[in-house]
Amino acid sequence: MYEPDLIVASPSDGTTRLVVETKLGGDLGAAADALKGYMIRARVPSGLLVARDVVKVFRDSFRGYSPESIETVQTVPTSEIPELQAYASHLKNDPVDFEDTVYGWLDSLRYRAEHGFLRGSDSRFVNDVVPALVRGDIRVTGPRSVGHAALG
Repeated sequence: MYEPDLIVASPSDGTTRLVVETKLGGDLGAAADALKGYMIRARVPSGLLVARDVVKVFRDSFRGYSPESIETVQTVPTSEIPELQAYASHLKNDPVDFEDTVYGWLDSLRYRAEHGFLRGSDSRFVNDVVPALVRGDIRVTGPRSVGHAALG
């Protein structure tokens, strides 16, 4: 069964507010479909597909239990996000490091939002991503290698 790479959950009640899939290659359409399916099953309001070239923000309207209830509300070129530029330019290619970098970017985005220091493309994530980050904890969902266990 599909599980996203990262979740952002409320520390008080564990409610998942945002799910994140990281993808350096492969079929982005299939990855988006899997993420949307998870959002529907778990009733998660927001999703983020972070790929080498693009970041897509999804929002569930809760109009039903189908992928049609989930809208793409933002599409941001990965090259516009400083933390992810090395992947957008193909200078880095390790998928585990990419997941770690996405985790770090989300954590930095939360910090900048909490302290009023949003920059550049940050404003494109204010409506659907930042509220979940500010109200939740970022968690890695899958198994980690020994070198990457510190994030879990």
